[in-house]
Amino acid sequence: MSKIVVKRDDKTFHLEKATVQDVIDLMDEMHKEKRAELLEDLDAAGVTGEEKIKALSELRESKGSTSDLVRSTFTLPGAKKVIEFKADPDKIENICDCTPEKVVYLALEILGFDQDEIDQDDDGEKEEQPENPQ
Repeated sequence: MSKIVVKRDDKTFHLEKATVQDVIDLMDEMHKEKRAELLEDLDAAGVTGEEKIKALSELRESKGSTSDLVRSTFTLPGAKKVIEFKADPDKIENICDCTPEKVVYLALEILGFDQDEIDQDDDGEKEEQPENPQ
């Protein structure tokens, strides 16, 4: 199993990359959350019967799509969810104590993406990252 080394200030953390089973479990968890949110929204809107069944069926059709999981990592809550899945719960705050960009890159790395590959443009050249003027 491949390890990811994360350094924050004077601390070092070791995380494992997600296994295929981890990805399946993450997708199942995301689906359950989306289903619960959808049911809540449908109930709040007073949707019943065939319309409710149709909405739930459409959600079920997208259940196995890893693209939803990958897309979710480009949001801070989605990225943190992936990190939380592999990290010690007592260390999450320290691991995520960095820029949102680094949190996203870490989540993508856990899912098996390489930052150098992500940073390459269509021609295979490494893209220059803009300076953060903060």
